[in-house]
Amino acid sequence: MKKSLSQPANILETLFLFAMLGAFLWIILGNYISVLALLSWAVIGWACLGKRLPIPSRYALLGTGIFLFSLILRLAVVAAIDPPPVSDFDGLLRTSRQFAAGDYSFQYTDYYQHWAGQTGQVIYQGLLLRLWDNTLFLKLVNCLAGAGTDLLIYLCGRALFGPRAGCAAALLHTLAVFPLTLTAVLTNQITAGFFTYLALYVLLAPLPENPGRLRTWLHRDMVKFPLAGLCAALANIARPDALILLTAISVYCVFGLARRPGLAGLRQYGLGLLLFWAAYLLLFHGASGMVAACGVNEKGLATGDSLAKLVFGLDASSGGMYSYDSDWKVIGFMEQGLSRTEAQRALLLEELQAPIRDLLDLFDQKLGILWKGRGLEWALGHLSPYHPYLYDCAEKYDYFCAQGSLLLAMLGFVSAYAGKKPRPACLLPAFMVFAGFAAYLLIEVQPRYVYSLQPALYILGAGGLAAIARSMPPLLVKLRPQAVCQK
Repeated sequence: MKKSLSQPANILETLFLFAMLGAFLWIILGNYISVLALLSWAVIGWACLGKRLPIPSRYALLGTGIFLFSLILRLAVVAAIDPPPVSDFDGLLRTSRQFAAGDYSFQYTDYYQHWAGQTGQVIYQGLLLRLWDNTLFLKLVNCLAGAGTDLLIYLCGRALFGPRAGCAAALLHTLAVFPLTLTAVLTNQITAGFFTYLALYVLLAPLPENPGRLRTWLHRDMVKFPLAGLCAALANIARPDALILLTAISVYCVFGLARRPGLAGLRQYGLGLLLFWAAYLLLFHGASGMVAACGVNEKGLATGDSLAKLVFGLDASSGGMYSYDSDWKVIGFMEQGLSRTEAQRALLLEELQAPIRDLLDLFDQKLGILWKGRGLEWALGHLSPYHPYLYDCAEKYDYFCAQGSLLLAMLGFVSAYAGKKPRPACLLPAFMVFAGFAAYLLIEVQPRYVYSLQPALYILGAGGLAAIARSMPPLLVKLRPQAVCQK
């Protein structure tokens, strides 16, 4: 009876193993495997995981050190570069200043009628600009949120793979050029990313030894899930793309139920998932209602043009990125008497009628755009005409970091399956990565969108670093007889 109850969990986990490995290999083998990235990062990881780097007995001290190191690096970047706000960032900055001045007329423009979800960023930036009307202030807050994300990578890695592995993963992410330089850009991804991984850590945080009554209560599953839901809602208010996080946590609960069938599993994962969604919906829709009631945007925080993401994402001519051609095609259908939604559906039907081979080529192209390290344009593109060599070096290092994180994450994912089936918590960052992999095959993609997924790769990479560290001592013992050749 016990074996039959565990069978659904084994089936689910085996299917996910092959699906996730397929996603990793598709991303990596689309070009070629950077073995140099894996070997170099393995050396860094070995320095952290071996005896060379002392780990303080008080882990809070280590976390503080990681946060301060990350913060100092980001402050240095903000002091060194000042990318001009362009595209959506420029528009959001201008409307944030309107909001700070009490002018809510921006809500009637086409942009905020179709993308009302961006109003959260306008309110957030506007409130900060009321304190100090300077973009430097916004970037300083970005520095705090970015350093907080590095701290959360360490905390999640520590909870899953140990303090040394978590420390190594956090340091590697801190030194990665793309997330480091994106701090200087006025994007809502920085704040949303922090709350996304705060939600993950709330679920992964271990119960402390001999806790007091309050700390025990705070670590109960029935409190952790709604707290994670509140964090997910804050992430979606900052940037309306929490679908990946919501999917990952929902799948995590499904796997948890399969691993722990019966009343205990239902109480932990079933009720926990209900509380998670209840807290998320309550805060997000409550905030959306307040935005509408206060007259900031009559549409609240709702994204009323969700089909546009699919239209752009399946446009082969643009590689699945934003396309003016797609907009003009939609307008052409509308001129024939169709509504905007009907026009988008008609264009989607056209795009989906492409041959399977063309769709697969489009997917390959999108994987390269998102995962292969091409996101430096927003932070450093204005410097490329003046410092082409340095910009080229930065791009190569960005690619190096992207490939290294993918390889280490794949190794960490595989090592989690080695020996025995992993507990669902070990798969939570993998669910994030796979949900992003699947979603961005269909919806609009931009190189910078990988920012919200890379921390999950580095958390999984902590498992890869731990696996490398475990395998090194036996390997060194096997190599010792070669010293005979020196005699």
